[in-house]
Amino acid sequence: MLEKLILNPAFVGVIGVVIGSGLSLFGTMLSQIILSRKEQKQWENQQNAEKTAWTRNEQKKEKEYLREIYQNSLRSLSVFIALENQKEESKGQQKIDAINEVHKWVTMLLLRHSDSKLDNAINSFTSDPDKYEADTLRNEFIELSNREEGFFLNQLNDKSEKIETPVDQDIRLIKMIVDDNFRKQQLIDGVELPQRYEFKLKLSNMSNSQREKLAEIFFQTHKTIPSQLNLYLPVLNKGVKQINMSGKQWQAQLNPKTTEPESILSCWENDFDSNYKEAVQSLNSLQ
Repeated sequence: MLEKLILNPAFVGVIGVVIGSGLSLFGTMLSQIILSRKEQKQWENQQNAEKTAWTRNEQKKEKEYLREIYQNSLRSLSVFIALENQKEESKGQQKIDAINEVHKWVTMLLLRHSDSKLDNAINSFTSDPDKYEADTLRNEFIELSNREEGFFLNQLNDKSEKIETPVDQDIRLIKMIVDDNFRKQQLIDGVELPQRYEFKLKLSNMSNSQREKLAEIFFQTHKTIPSQLNLYLPVLNKGVKQINMSGKQWQAQLNPKTTEPESILSCWENDFDSNYKEAVQSLNSLQ
């Protein structure tokens, strides 16, 4: 009977239709799956392309913004240096405005480079704003710009002499000022001294009392004795009845070229002790 059924043309026709319909349905489903996967892949590629384009655009904006900060920082420093080179006495407010402009732009860089030497450089500049500190700050700008990844400011790199960065973590680069009256007298005697001088000294070669005084000056702000530092003297702030340990920069009355670094620091320490004693006495007289 089964053999008769198989040989029946009508039955064979039905089986053919069923198989054909099944194959057609399978083909349709397979085509839909392939098309769906193709569309999904196209959508993913489009999303990745848009994400890449957005990322590149944001990076471009960031570089342009960063370039603007560096350019404005250097421009404001150039304005300040130009004012310093002028001999007119009536430039007080212009100088204050220039200092504020420098501070505004450098603060933006500090957010990006909080662990750099920039913090020391701007502190030195704001404590004693002059052409020397402005040049030091400018060199730091240029050094930072050249370290920026994908940031092209190498053309700003000048050939002027730069401060050598200490490699040994124990070494401190110490900046000092030579007293103008002392320099004038030395010049009369035939010895020309620099207004500013720098020398290196290992922290481990300083005395405990010297390290203690430097820590009193710098630790609250820097949480260490910085690798580059200026020498300060304590001064009484009568308004708040408080002694400011970095009240003014020390002005040495010695020849730094012929004086050993340890001796220079000892002279500073003696003046520090004298100023501190005087400040304490003045404070006590106010109470």
